[in-house]
Amino acid sequence: MEFDDINKVIVTRSHGANEFKLWRYSDYTLAYTLLEETAEEIRIAEGIILLIYPPNNGWLNLKVLDITDGTFLNAYNVKMKQGQSI
Repeated sequence: MEFDDINKVIVTRSHGANEFKLWRYSDYTLAYTLLEETAEEIRIAEGIILLIYPPNNGWLNLKVLDITDGTFLNAYNVKMKQGQSI
């Protein structure tokens, strides 16, 4: 569980189903659910969600979403150096 004061949301994760749920601070109601079966980690920044996926053949895959409704904004594939950790 993560409390984000900047975006006024609470993020929870259900490991069994790999669901990320975003709840509103104001009234603790569910804003939306993200179903991301392979996402390894979630990071929150002002206005965005960054989903981080496991490295694949030396590439790190990232997805950026709008925090207000989960709308897809962009995706990035970053080449990792050999032996580099995430």
